Amino acid sequence: MVHGEVLITPLVWSIVVVLACGICLGAAAAPPAGEKPNDVGIRPSASGRYFVDLAAGPFFWNGDTQWELWRKHGLDEAKLILDKQAAAGFNVFQVFLVGNSNGTEPNAAGEKPWIGSPATPNPKYFDTVDAVVEYGRAKGLIFVIGITHSWIKDHPPATAKAWAKWIAARYKDVPNIIWVPSYTATPDMLRTLAAGLQEGDGGRHLITYHPDPSPLSSKPYHNEPWLAFDCMQTWAYHDKIYPMITELYRMAPTKPVVNAEGAYEEGPEYGFAVTPLWVRRQAWWAVLAGGFTSYGHNDNWRVGPKWRAALEAPGAAQCGVMRKFFESLAWWDLVPDQSLLAGPAAGKAPAAKAPQNVAARSAKGEWAVAYIGTAGPVTIALVRSPPVARLSPPGSTRRPARGRRSETFPPRATSPSPRPPAGRMRRSCSRRSRPRRAAACMERAHSPMIFTSTRFRRLPSNSP
Repeated sequence: MVHGEVLITPLVWSIVVVLACGICLGAAAAPPAGEKPNDVGIRPSASGRYFVDLAAGPFFWNGDTQWELWRKHGLDEAKLILDKQAAAGFNVFQVFLVGNSNGTEPNAAGEKPWIGSPATPNPKYFDTVDAVVEYGRAKGLIFVIGITHSWIKDHPPATAKAWAKWIAARYKDVPNIIWVPSYTATPDMLRTLAAGLQEGDGGRHLITYHPDPSPLSSKPYHNEPWLAFDCMQTWAYHDKIYPMITELYRMAPTKPVVNAEGAYEEGPEYGFAVTPLWVRRQAWWAVLAGGFTSYGHNDNWRVGPKWRAALEAPGAAQCGVMRKFFESLAWWDLVPDQSLLAGPAAGKAPAAKAPQNVAARSAKGEWAVAYIGTAGPVTIALVRSPPVARLSPPGSTRRPARGRRSETFPPRATSPSPRPPAGRMRRSCSRRSRPRRAAACMERAHSPMIFTSTRFRRLPSNSP
């Protein structure tokens, strides 16, 4: 039953709103019951909605894409990449086993992945793979490894299966691996590769399908017994993120969903600039639709001249902020719910490449999260009372003060004010600021800010 409404008029490009009823946000949340420890890195939860780790605790997938990690990088560079990206908050790494090549090109040590054909793998090529995977294992990192790409069409099924079986057997006892048989294989070849993987490791590791090109998902294979969870690729089609995840989210049997490939930060091929804003949007849309997301930077996957600088990219930092935000909550209890967005924002899919407002709530409706990606008035329906509200642009990970309660914003129409010239905003965001000044306070320097009741506190900004 709707008790009231919160009217928000953000002037910043995106903010996050957390509404809670009678609970303290940021308090340690008990993990769900009924999960059992496992020995294969991560696996789908009992509910099928998310992943759990070795200790059966909820695992928030925050992926990074490093397709060439084992071909164009030596061990020292690979360790540097893992160190930097793990520090930024990434815990899953997507890698092509033989790089973005047809398998005939050598790695940084001069070794090729096979001798003559994939039916005769070259063990020396895998020395770097072994070392990097073990290094990542010690850091708690998961590797999603694609064992073939389009080149597999040039080889007979028997060769493909032998390749898959040999690889899986080599890493049978390595827990932090997930297999991707192929990205472009025919259905028959895909099943052949999956069968080879399962024969090689006894079915121990998870297998998924990362489709290419886009926009595509693993929907045609959802009911295949070897498919542990769904993946999709949206590329430049931002408007497809929410509906594609929603479709997979509603399918039976229930399986986790990952948008494994969106637009790469600073990628030149999309027809628009992939800024940290776009990185942030596609990540938050995916998570609040009920899925997970993987990030990528153009210079990382292509290993361009700026690949080291790309490890410091602001979009990567934004993904880390998102992970910290959700891990401060019982995120695994979230259920997508666009009905929380009342009025013009309610349940409307965006036009291509347009911003979108999305929301999700806890299963019992005790708290909710909304991502506001538009400039303009947005009305959020409150399910219970009294609420605690927290408004935070994605650069912020601060928690609201305990015990404070919000007042309901008057449900009146408002218009967004134009952005003031630099240096012209002088009204302070003090403890006595009124709610109608929330947007103005948040506008200042695009700084992260916490909103609790009528109190506004500007926080140090780390949001580009």
